[in-house]
Amino acid sequence: MTNARSHSLRRKRQHGWASCLLSLALLAGLQQAYAQSAPDPKAVFDQALNRPVGQGAGVAPAGPQRTQLQTQSAPSAHTTAPPPATKNQFLSGHEDGWFWYVEPPAPPPKKPIEPPKSAGTPTESQDKPLSVEWIRNNIDRLRDQAINNPTKENVEMFLYVHKYMMDLSERFAYTYRSVAEQNTALDETISNPVTAVSRRQISDATEGAQSEIIQRLAGQVGVWYFFQSTCQYCLRQNPILDYMRQEVPLSILPISLDGLPMVDGSHPNWVVDSGQAAQLQVSTTPTLYLVKPDTNEVVLLAAGLRSLPELKQRFVEVARAQNWISKDEYETAMHGLPRRLLTDGVDLEEVPTGTSDRDLLDIMRRGGIHGGGEQINTQSEGGNTPWRNR
Repeated sequence: MTNARSHSLRRKRQHGWASCLLSLALLAGLQQAYAQSAPDPKAVFDQALNRPVGQGAGVAPAGPQRTQLQTQSAPSAHTTAPPPATKNQFLSGHEDGWFWYVEPPAPPPKKPIEPPKSAGTPTESQDKPLSVEWIRNNIDRLRDQAINNPTKENVEMFLYVHKYMMDLSERFAYTYRSVAEQNTALDETISNPVTAVSRRQISDATEGAQSEIIQRLAGQVGVWYFFQSTCQYCLRQNPILDYMRQEVPLSILPISLDGLPMVDGSHPNWVVDSGQAAQLQVSTTPTLYLVKPDTNEVVLLAAGLRSLPELKQRFVEVARAQNWISKDEYETAMHGLPRRLLTDGVDLEEVPTGTSDRDLLDIMRRGGIHGGGEQINTQSEGGNTPWRNR
């Protein structure tokens, strides 16, 4: 048994050695075949340099590699034209050495563009210190400076400029009031009084003028009164219309939209709507229309519940809009006296382009309520525009 096992091991060892020898023989054959088929290194190098094979005899096979490295470390002093593009374009540019990558020249630096100056921020030479323009352009800066850095000087500077600005406003207000009070063309308290006595007088004058206009037009116009029997606002409107009819002989025609009379028995002469409401697009009650039969004019007077003063004012406004009264009559009925607006007195054709301030002031004086002004001292504060032929 032991001899058989030993014999088996010996045979396995022999087969192993035989396999190793066979592998070594095959490897040696492959190396020899590769050496015979491999190209000559010198020929490859000469071909890369576009030189004929055989030039530079006597150079060792390892020489071309060292020569290439030395050539790359020492660039030529002159620039040559690039060779035509080929498969070996990279190797054909070996004369450039490590400087084969040439960066383009840097572009010239661009000049910074200055932002345009704001038209609302004048330069220092344009602003006179403590003028209105200077204060307008610097008051916010001084305030922010005092808030961010509240030193004694910063806060004091802001307070002084602020007080100076308030004093300028007070001086202007005094002169403004003085000029307006001494010039009837500029005094708004004449047409719009502020005292109780004047306001009472204006109120009495307007009420009298309105009643006079309604009295005069009562024989020419009438009122269509659209109502519903269940309308609570109509019940409140009835006594107001009755009082108005007592003051002036105004004809009022009640028109029922639901075909029923008033529940309070007022306006017994009512009639049923026969299409007037639809034609006038009446959508609420009470609704009043002014009717002028001789010209077939039908104009809305009021929609909804209105007081007696409102109805009178609206009557006058409609009469003016329809040219039933003159402008002076309208001004007297609405403001207590005729008003003359400066826009009506100034003829724009007299104001050509380029008119100076002095000439423009004279034109506006002539357009004022007094009809013109005389030569005055315009250099002093609070000047007056005197009456002509004073």
